[in-house]
Amino acid sequence: MPGSWDSGLKRLVKAVPEDFVALLAPEAECVKNIPVEAELHHQDIHADLLYEISERGKLLLLHLELQSTSEVAVMAERLLEYNVLARRQYKRPVRSYVIYLRDDGRVASSPLIWKVPVGRAGEETVLIFHFQSIKVWEMKAEDVIRSGLPGLLPLLPLTYNGGRHEVVESMIDGLLAHDQLKLLWIAFSIAALVFKDPSEKEWLERRFAMYEDILTESWVYQETVQKGLEKGLQQGLQQGRQEGRQEGRQEGRQEGRQETLTQVLLNIVEARFPTLLPQAKALVEHAYDPLTLQHVIIMLTLAQSTEEANQSLSNGASAS
Repeated sequence: MPGSWDSGLKRLVKAVPEDFVALLAPEAECVKNIPVEAELHHQDIHADLLYEISERGKLLLLHLELQSTSEVAVMAERLLEYNVLARRQYKRPVRSYVIYLRDDGRVASSPLIWKVPVGRAGEETVLIFHFQSIKVWEMKAEDVIRSGLPGLLPLLPLTYNGGRHEVVESMIDGLLAHDQLKLLWIAFSIAALVFKDPSEKEWLERRFAMYEDILTESWVYQETVQKGLEKGLQQGLQQGRQEGRQEGRQEGRQEGRQETLTQVLLNIVEARFPTLLPQAKALVEHAYDPLTLQHVIIMLTLAQSTEEANQSLSNGASAS
């Protein structure tokens, strides 16, 4: 699921853009994010991330693409297209980067060179476009740790020889030491893409279990359920007001939260694993513990196959 890889890193960069600017352009500072989704929509392109940076007193743009697959044939030209459009729109020079998350064969090489035929046997260079490629799997875990950039720590499981328990321990310890609890969910999500063996996944779940409250309170989790939760709480409060009693308000809140978590779980299953909808409905009919529902929701968002999702539902049914 390439989307899971790309979206996980995109959330990470958005959470700590200054650390990624420091990685890509060590002498620059991040000034602000530019919402490329809205600004470039009329051009029918979808660049990943665009930041205004300051380097030696000069303002320029940093354009970043995130890739879990190589796409050698189109990546260089895509970077060029985004670079030109951003430069025309914002009237600033643009530097382009692509971060590859996993080794999927060849990667686009810089520079991109375009030539045209001239005369009978000659050719002329009409364009030379430079960009930079970063291969996360070639980065060393110890170098990431020594960088002092806590925003890079969730990348550790993707680094060279990074899929080890001690590396995950270093990642968690580093995030806690830098008071970056907001990144725990993203770190867990990325690690879950690496630890696929059942025994390894079980260890990973146990390791993060003690932080489940933090995970469910993170902005990424809240981004998934907040709207539904607010609607459920409003319904519960309305019910409580109609009854006119404190007990009614408390019960309304609890029931509203329960109903919202139930609907979120069913929505996730219907969107990602529709064949498991009967099992999901059977679970929510008997699951009365909100914490159980929260945990199942987390695991469903991380599941990469129907089998993994089914196991998450089965575990939830056993716990309820």
